[in-house]
Amino acid sequence: MAEEDAEPEMDREPDAAAESEADVKLVTSDVVLPTTRRSTASRGSRDPPLPRCELCKKQKKRCIFSNPSGKCDKCYKQGYECRVVDAVPARVYMARPRKSAPGKTKSRGTSHVLKCDPCHKNNRTCLPDKRVWPAKCSECLQNGLPCCPPALSKRSESEQVLAQYHTGGLLVPISSDDSESSDSDSESSDSDSDASIPAVLPARKRKRQEDSSGDAQTEIASLQDTIARMEDEYQEVIRHMQANHEQELGALRAKYERAVADLANASRNHERRLDDMIFLMKTNEKRADEIIQALKNK
Repeated sequence: MAEEDAEPEMDREPDAAAESEADVKLVTSDVVLPTTRRSTASRGSRDPPLPRCELCKKQKKRCIFSNPSGKCDKCYKQGYECRVVDAVPARVYMARPRKSAPGKTKSRGTSHVLKCDPCHKNNRTCLPDKRVWPAKCSECLQNGLPCCPPALSKRSESEQVLAQYHTGGLLVPISSDDSESSDSDSESSDSDSDASIPAVLPARKRKRQEDSSGDAQTEIASLQDTIARMEDEYQEVIRHMQANHEQELGALRAKYERAVADLANASRNHERRLDDMIFLMKTNEKRADEIIQALKNK
C-alpha cells in the first residue's frame, strides 16, 4: 500500500512543477538552444524513399503524386499507364551546389599595393590609396619625409608602364633621389592636354595593335585585288556581249537584204509575165479580127 501511495505522489509532482513553471515568465537566457549534437535518427527516417514510375525512371525525373487519380502528374497529363517500378531516396532530388567556373574563382593571393619609397623602407601603409602625384601620402606629411609617386618595390618595365595610370600619366622614377626632377616634370606635364595618356604602351598591346593593323592592311589589299578582278571580268563580259550583238545584227542585216533582193526579183518576174500575157491577148484579138473579116468577105 505504501508503494501504491508513493506512485500517485510521484505522478502528481510533475503537475505541480508544471504549474509553478507556468507562473514563471521565461527570459532569453532560460531558453535552451539546440545543440550541434549529431542526430541519432536513422537514415531511413531522415531520407524516406520516394516511389518512381517507369516513365519518370526513363526520363530521370522526379515522380510527383499530387492528383487523386493514383497516377503521377506526368503520366496523368500525358495519358500514360503509371506503373511504379522502384523507390529513390529524397536526397537524389536535392539541389546540388554548382561548381564555379575556373575563370570566376577569386584568387586568395596577396594583393600588391602601390607604396612610396619611405613607406616601403619603413614597412608602413601608404594612404590614401590611389592618390595622384604630386599629392603626398599621410605618413610622409606627418613625419616630413620626401614622398614619391606610389609604385611597387620590384619594378619591371611593364609595371612602370602600368603605374602611369595611377600617377597621372608620368613615368615613375626608380628611386626617391629623382623626386625633385619628377616634381618639375609633373608640373609641365599637368598643363599638357595629353598628360593622362601613357608615353609607352605595353608590349602586348603594341603587338596586338600591330597585328590588327597588319591584318587590316592585308584584308584591304585582298579586297582591292578582288574588286579589280571583278572589274576585269565585268568588262570581259560586256565585250563578249557586244561582239555577239554585232554578229546577230550583221546576220539580220544580211537576211533583210536577201529578202529585199528576192522580193525585187519576184516583182520583176511578175511584171514580165504580165507583159507576156498582154502581148498574147493583143495577138489573139488581131487573129480574131482577121477571121471575122474573112468570114464577112465570103
